[in-house]
Amino acid sequence: MARSMVHAARPATGVTPVEANHWNERAEALLAPLLHAAALAGEGIETLVGWVNRRSPDEPTDILGDKGSPTAADLLAGIVATDEREQSGIWSTASGVLVGYRLDAALASATNPTSIRLPLSPGATPSTSAQPADSKCSSRPSLSGCWKT
Repeated sequence: MARSMVHAARPATGVTPVEANHWNERAEALLAPLLHAAALAGEGIETLVGWVNRRSPDEPTDILGDKGSPTAADLLAGIVATDEREQSGIWSTASGVLVGYRLDAALASATNPTSIRLPLSPGATPSTSAQPADSKCSSRPSLSGCWKT
């Protein structure tokens, strides 16, 4: 998920490929444990955006530790232990990935989706009506859709 977010938001243009790859990879390394912590805590994109905007790793670190996700906790700890100047670039790149959520209206629409649910299964069609009994739906801000069970 983090990789998809980064590559969609930060195509490698305007900088050398090596430099872009470094910052994109580091943003992925930061966003992955933050996304995982938010999911474990039942939080949405608004919480993730808040952590990134405040450059606040403490709460997600605690969540990862409490919920038994040592690898994700280690990854986040590694980012936090990085040199301050490089860490600033990592957080800034992650913030750039989340640029679409900088307005309260965007966060509100992502938090309370009221639009068509997107199909996640091949061959499915969009629907705003009740879903069949053999499907599951999600309206979390980062994942909105229905899939056959």
